[in-house]
Amino acid sequence: METARETKRGQIRALVEAARGMTEGNFNRLVSIKAKDEIGQLAYYINQTLLNLQQLDPVVKGSSGQIPKASSQLSDVVRTTEAATLKVLDETEKIMEEQERATRELERVKEWLVAEHGDLPGLDPAIASLDTVGTLHRTSLDRTMAIIAAMEFQDLTTQKIEKTLPIMSEVTPRLVGLL
Repeated sequence: METARETKRGQIRALVEAARGMTEGNFNRLVSIKAKDEIGQLAYYINQTLLNLQQLDPVVKGSSGQIPKASSQLSDVVRTTEAATLKVLDETEKIMEEQERATRELERVKEWLVAEHGDLPGLDPAIASLDTVGTLHRTSLDRTMAIIAAMEFQDLTTQKIEKTLPIMSEVTPRLVGLL
C-alpha cells in the first residue's frame, strides 16, 4: 500500500511533468490529481493554464503565419503609396510651373496691348478678361499648393507603418517560440 509520502511525491512528479510538457509546447496532457490541499490547488491551476493555452494555441499558430504576410503587405503599401505620392508631387510641380509661365505670358500680352493699343476703344473688356484669366491662374496655383500640403499625410502614414513593421517582426518569432 502506498504511503502518504509516496502519494505526495507522485503528485509532485505529475505536476513537474505537466509543467515540463507546457515548456515543450505540449498543452494536451492535463494533470489528474484529486487532492484537496495545496497540491490539489496547484493541479487545478496548471490544468486551467493548460486549457487556456489549448485555446490560445490555434490562434497563435494562425497569427504567426499571418503576421509576416501582413508585414509584407504593409511594406508594399508603403512602397506603392510613396511611389504614387512622388508621382502626384512631380506632376503638381509641373502644373505649378506651367501656371506661373501662363500668368507671366498673360501679363506680357496685357502690357503689350496697353503699350501698343492703349487708345483703342473697347480695349478695357479685353484687359479685364486677361486679368480674370490671371486670377484663375493664381487660384490654380493656390490649389496646387494645397494639394502638395495635403500629401503630407503619406509621409505621416509611412512613418507610422514603418514603426509598426519592426514590432511585428519582433513579435512573430516570440509567438512561434511560445508554440
